[in-house]
Amino acid sequence: TNTTGNSNGSILVVFKGNKKTSRAGYNVYYSTDDIHYTLGDSFVDLKTDTLVWQQSGLNTAGTPYSFYITALDSCGNISLISDTQKVVYISAIAKDHRDSLHWTAYKGWKNFHYLLERKTPGTAWFPMTNLISTTNSYIDHNTKCDTFYIYRIISIDNNSNLTSLSNEVGTTAFDTSAPVPPVINYVSVILTSTKHGRIDINWDRSKSSDVAFYNVYRQADPSGTWEAVASRLSDSSFADSILDTWRNSYSYRVEAADSCSTPNMGRSLVHTSIALTATPGDEKIILN
Repeated sequence: TNTTGNSNGSILVVFKGNKKTSRAGYNVYYSTDDIHYTLGDSFVDLKTDTLVWQQSGLNTAGTPYSFYITALDSCGNISLISDTQKVVYISAIAKDHRDSLHWTAYKGWKNFHYLLERKTPGTAWFPMTNLISTTNSYIDHNTKCDTFYIYRIISIDNNSNLTSLSNEVGTTAFDTSAPVPPVINYVSVILTSTKHGRIDINWDRSKSSDVAFYNVYRQADPSGTWEAVASRLSDSSFADSILDTWRNSYSYRVEAADSCSTPNMGRSLVHTSIALTATPGDEKIILN
């Protein structure tokens, strides 16, 4: 496959020319079902070395194509058909934490293997793995959330190293699993004040490898709502200030967000600061 498209795809057919002195030209036939073949072109060419012919206007994004060639001589006689060559058609389905790839078998060479390649838009192709010719599926577990991956298969003749490219197919990986929640180490009043109090929160990072950032939430009243006080933090600590720590206690929780466009949140356990009161008594001070 030369280019991939729904109606503007193209395939290059590369072949060795006929060496008979009476040679005149070639007929190239193509098919989408391996049964019914259509004449793609009939042309005159007397070359005996490598010839290149291109079939355009194809739906290479959704259809596998097969080709064979016949040779013409100067008297109009037609040769037997060449070996049929069928390009690989690959499809991809995004699944949770992985991309599932399937493809049709290459037809033509007797001894060949596949090379699976991957890239992201604007980057070069990266070889992922070599696969034997009987393989027609692969699961790519090395995916990141919200990344668009493009795949193709290269069929390689083991004897001549000739190659055939499949169509290109792309899909966006996704992730429905929440990250492992972070663990809060402590919530500590650092400064006691009615207006300028400060509380430090410190936590262990999530054990998940795809965490992008952390959000910190605060609750001023046990029956009240949670308020976001910090978002998209890369650190594992936060100083919450401008608080009334003189008489009030505050509850905190930390959320780990992964890199999905709709973040999955893994919430920590709630930790609450202590508001200590002291009441004078008979030769004693009562702490609560």
